[in-house]
Amino acid sequence: MKFILNYIKVKILGIINEYALFYSYTINYVFLESFRLTFPIVILLSFFYSNYKILIIVCLLKFKDELFKTPVWVSFYDRLMLDQETISNHWKNDKDLVLLNKVSLFFILIGGILCVTTLFLFLNKVSVPLSILLFFKTFNGFYIIFLGLILKFIGETHIIFFRNFPISDKVISQCINCGKIVLAGVGADSLMKIGFSFAPSNFEPTTIGNEFQTRVGRGFGFKTIRDGSHYDSFKKLENVQIKDFVDGKNMYDFNKANRFGQSPVNEKWGNANLPIEDRINLGIFKFE
Repeated sequence: MKFILNYIKVKILGIINEYALFYSYTINYVFLESFRLTFPIVILLSFFYSNYKILIIVCLLKFKDELFKTPVWVSFYDRLMLDQETISNHWKNDKDLVLLNKVSLFFILIGGILCVTTLFLFLNKVSVPLSILLFFKTFNGFYIIFLGLILKFIGETHIIFFRNFPISDKVISQCINCGKIVLAGVGADSLMKIGFSFAPSNFEPTTIGNEFQTRVGRGFGFKTIRDGSHYDSFKKLENVQIKDFVDGKNMYDFNKANRFGQSPVNEKWGNANLPIEDRINLGIFKFE
């Protein structure tokens, strides 16, 4: 977990350092001075240095400023904020919704604890029995969080369409309601998949888990659960450089690793030194 937080911190600081001076001395100057006078200079410099970041960001910010000044947007934004305030007041004052919110938060809390526990065990490579791993897979924290989110979704849907003090823009408010559920659900599901990616011999690999492992973790992913089980045994062989058994797509190459492990020298060493389950995984088990 500490490694992930440090990685994120370094990335964020890098972005800040890259754009801090750029923002301060370029964008601020453009909008503090006359936009019509400075914008041609921005265009010229962008083409001259073949760097269009400044031009694109200035255009987007200017477009945003002009859009937010239009009467249509101002009217829409005011209605939207009033609707969100109405929804918030219902959650605070309606007794049934207060109870529903507490139940929802309880499920989200329990699911969050399961997610964090799973990540802690896998990120710190804590050795746990298979029964515990299966428990975390069966009682996936994501499903419990999702149950809590569904309760919130149902409650807010009822506010938008059926409660007194009606909502003005029902469709937009419901879209926001859906968006909140989707974002929270995707986030919780992604955390669980990342956690399970640290136990490749027990759980099927996922796209999110493989992407995380490729960029932050071990440096490559797995195609099937068989690959993860094979890798756990394969890395115990002598003179194994795992990077030599990763294909061009950053995936573990089962066939290449198998050929290496079943070569006469490695097969002999493995049968003399590895536990029976590892020899079976590598296909080098010999009956005495």
